[in-house]
Amino acid sequence: MLLIWEWHTGIEADQGEPERGPVWLWAKCRSGGVNTEPAPLPVRGIANPLQVAWALAELISAGRAGRRRIGEWVCAASLARDCESWAAEEAW
Repeated sequence: MLLIWEWHTGIEADQGEPERGPVWLWAKCRSGGVNTEPAPLPVRGIANPLQVAWALAELISAGRAGRRRIGEWVCAASLARDCESWAAEEAW
């Protein structure tokens, strides 16, 4: 299984990319080094690692994503500021 966390600048939202902010995705690994198309993991934003672990456990045990989990990581504000700073630099 692949677990992906991406920060999107929102610059390419009109081209089908996600809106500004963090996105959690997962993909199932297949034989031959390929994986399924990444799909949303039911956690929000800069999630608490415990929420991510619970969402992954549900996914592994049920074979599909479960209910949406909410809970922000204690360092979320700091990480969001750093990502916003990076996005501003990328825009130049």
